Amino acid sequence: MKGGISAGIAVYGYAPHTHDLGHWFEEVGRHETPWEGELNWESLEGEFKISAKSTALGHIHITVNLRDLPGAYEDSYSQVGIETELGQLIHISNKARKFFAK
Repeated sequence: MKGGISAGIAVYGYAPHTHDLGHWFEEVGRHETPWEGELNWESLEGEFKISAKSTALGHIHITVNLRDLPGAYEDSYSQVGIETELGQLIHISNKARKFFAK
């Protein structure tokens, strides 16, 4: 897509009902082989969701969802899919954990 699209939202990266977002990336980065099911994380108010799943061949599909004003009449929603490979997860995980540690 030429020109691209930009979307952003302020999110509190810690959810008391689960681990923080940095921990989710650490969990994803531990995988050295394909896994069953999805690995999910959601912010406390649901404005940010991220999930990762793998194929039997080691292709990784990451989905990021942003929602502004969940439940409001004028709800806006963005979703993006990112594809990577199993061998890149540790690198992605390390970068993400450094980012969220700031």
